[in-house]
Amino acid sequence: MSAMMQSDMYVVSIPDAQQLIRSVCVKHNKALMLWGPPGVGKSAMVAQVVKEHNGVLVDFRCGQYDSVDLRGFPGIDAATNHTVWYAPSTLPFKGNPKFDEQGPPIFVFADEINAAVPAVAGVLYQLFLDRCIGEHVLMDNVIMLAPGNRESDKGVTNRMPTPLANRFTQVTAVVDQHRANGRVNLAGQLLESLLRRRRAWRQQQGFEQGIAGAQTL
Repeated sequence: MSAMMQSDMYVVSIPDAQQLIRSVCVKHNKALMLWGPPGVGKSAMVAQVVKEHNGVLVDFRCGQYDSVDLRGFPGIDAATNHTVWYAPSTLPFKGNPKFDEQGPPIFVFADEINAAVPAVAGVLYQLFLDRCIGEHVLMDNVIMLAPGNRESDKGVTNRMPTPLANRFTQVTAVVDQHRANGRVNLAGQLLESLLRRRRAWRQQQGFEQGIAGAQTL
């Protein structure tokens, strides 16, 4: 598998992108962001991998949701008189009878993720980092990935916030990809790169929190 690196982004062929889905998402259960022009086949390649694993595809259109839609509907617990949030039935949170946690893998395909409004993008931070929204936790067999059109494609897009982008291994899928003579372990490189960025981000967060704590003394 070979790739070019352009503007801090791996550019891969369609077959290589499918292999990354199998490795990064299915094998290692890490979130993958697939960039590419409209019509390149992002949805089709994911559907093929889902079929290979007899999985369940949850086509989650981020651009059609409001932030409160993801948290669910508030109600009153009659026993405690406390507010509770009833999880949306469209997502595979634990306890949702529409999905089987002991069954085949569930692929959450967060389509149009960079068309989401900023309030929804803020909720997605937690979904992709902690695999939950509030008290609603994703089932253990959920696999997460997201496609998106680039700003240069002139589609309906918003600039993806950096904290959300950092939660993904990111690649750009193209139809024609020049292949180098040698083959490299791209999936391993991408995973290592993701882990390094995540460690650096968490260290920076800890440093900034320490500074803020010292300033309050």
